[in-house]
Amino acid sequence: MMYSSKKDYDRAEEYILEALKLHQEMEFNAEISRDLLGLGVVYKEKKLLDGAGENIREALEIALETGDYWAIATCYENLSEINVLKGNLNKALEEFKLFKTYNDSIITEENREKIAELEVKYQTEKKEKENLVLQQEVEISGMTIRQKNTQISIFIVVIIVVLALLIVIFVLFRQKSRSYAALVRQNLKSLEIEKKLEESIVQNRDETSPELSVQDQRLKDLSIRLKKFIVEEKPYLWAEVNMEEFCLKLDTNRTYLSKVINDQFNQSFQELLCEYRVRAARDLLADPSNNLLSVEGIGEMAGFNNNATFHRKFKGLVSLTPKQFRDKALASVPSFGTKRFLS
Repeated sequence: MMYSSKKDYDRAEEYILEALKLHQEMEFNAEISRDLLGLGVVYKEKKLLDGAGENIREALEIALETGDYWAIATCYENLSEINVLKGNLNKALEEFKLFKTYNDSIITEENREKIAELEVKYQTEKKEKENLVLQQEVEISGMTIRQKNTQISIFIVVIIVVLALLIVIFVLFRQKSRSYAALVRQNLKSLEIEKKLEESIVQNRDETSPELSVQDQRLKDLSIRLKKFIVEEKPYLWAEVNMEEFCLKLDTNRTYLSKVINDQFNQSFQELLCEYRVRAARDLLADPSNNLLSVEGIGEMAGFNNNATFHRKFKGLVSLTPKQFRDKALASVPSFGTKRFLS
């Protein structure tokens, strides 16, 4: 914030990226959203409008999940300004209306919080007066010794409760650690199965089925060629790959390719790329020979060009962060002898 106010946006960007990295490691979604928002604002000031819009939209997506009204309102406000700069005035007006809606909600919530604070203050003062009267009555009636005994009892109970909580926390931690290890073992086993499936796909021959119509046979052939293309050439590792490149490689069009992906994989094109990239990252993280590579570097090797997206998509599919998966996998790999996904 200080460097932004000084218009030193390069330094501001540097510190925001550091904060984003730390918050991703700690899985603080609200802070991640605000970091991405701040990064988008910096890019907006630097006139990097596409990068600004991408970061702010990702911040908006997380803010909507966490219910952070301030971040949501600020995201819509900045997206509106970006669209004004781009000349998209209708889109800018639509986003400005959303900004006003969420901003009004924040003001209403703030009033509600002030009323609640006053109520708490009133109840606290009332309680303090009652306690003062009670204490005076105890002193007058000679209850000092009894009061001390009560305090000692409370202290003992607090100690017991704290110890019980520590034990519960320890047990939960052990259970969580074991569940993480089980998830990793399951993923490592699935790597072997995926490798065998891919080998069978590569060895599968294209055959014509007389009972199929020309259209269905064409879709079946395209499905087989798509699977072989993914397995043999691994286009998901290309950071900037798009559907047009797939169509060119497979000698088809977007309509046929989209239908095959939807029917065979039950996914969109981007979801398909993401799943294979996570598989590749999972394999790289489980390989001890890659131990010196950073998690971010492995994300780039797997085809992700955005570190925040890599962490979010990986955890969504594997239920662990990349770092958690690597820590558990490196101890589990020798017992499974996993064949490398990228070999």
